[in-house]
Amino acid sequence: MPSPLPFILDCDTGRDDALTIWLADSLNLPLKTIIASYGNTRIDHVYDNCQRTLALTNTLQPCPVLWGAEKPSHFPHKGFTEIVEPRQNEAGNGLCNVQLPTQTSGNSSQQPAHKNTPDDLAAAIKALYAQHGKLDYFITGPATNFANICAALGRETHDYINHVYMMGGKMAIWDNMPGADFNLICDPYAIDTIQDTGFEIHFITMDTTWPIYLPLADIKSLSTPDNIAHYAKELMIAYCKDFAPDLNNPEFRFHDPCVILAAMHPEHFTPHSLSIERDENHPHFGRLTLSPDGKHAYIYECDTKTHAQFLDMILRELKLKLKK
Repeated sequence: MPSPLPFILDCDTGRDDALTIWLADSLNLPLKTIIASYGNTRIDHVYDNCQRTLALTNTLQPCPVLWGAEKPSHFPHKGFTEIVEPRQNEAGNGLCNVQLPTQTSGNSSQQPAHKNTPDDLAAAIKALYAQHGKLDYFITGPATNFANICAALGRETHDYINHVYMMGGKMAIWDNMPGADFNLICDPYAIDTIQDTGFEIHFITMDTTWPIYLPLADIKSLSTPDNIAHYAKELMIAYCKDFAPDLNNPEFRFHDPCVILAAMHPEHFTPHSLSIERDENHPHFGRLTLSPDGKHAYIYECDTKTHAQFLDMILRELKLKLKK
């Protein structure tokens, strides 16, 4: 397993984004900055959620949180008005209405005095490079922030960013679960911008993450020896009770934490040519597909054994133990 590069997390925290931050903390990974994005909820909620999530960590303080994109790179578009906005209106605080503690660290839960433009984010990338060297970039929400950075820096972005990992896409499971996944439908145009800048995105698709879940009965049985475990359990229960698609058979799926775990196993990424549908009149708007005319990218591919290993590792690192 390779030693991870210093990395940036671009997220729309978010229940499983919060678990991702806590997982990075437990694994003592070199997370250097979080960039907040619209997505699961409005940017003001996301920014506050990032701060509150970080306040519970042991190894990540202080970690800067930057106020990023408040809307897609092409605004408005069909996916935003028909899917994203309605979800934001129903999302509450974005953390299933669980209230994480107020800050006790140097991070502030107030809105920043300065909200970052794309040029500001590009300057922050350069500053991080000067301090830490080349970085990896992880996206667990919309890809808008990184597309804006690529638009600001062009090919120079490659001087500062090594690999780009993103939670997004449906491949084989599209047939049983049609419709673009949330991260991609937020801003399909952003994917094109990133690829046009020459980045070969490493996609962790829902084919990998969908089978990694716990039903509500198992979640209720989890032991919680510390604050992070306690709030992780609270988030999962609140999601299952009030926000799960099937409230009669609720399950919590660990989508975003799998991005970090997948990046630790680069041998499972397979090269492909991929395209994203950007025609808003097309019924598959936002869909990621294999295409001989597409751009180079990678897809994480694994088997059921890996699914079980990922779930075990997430639970173990968050100190959540199933009671037998």
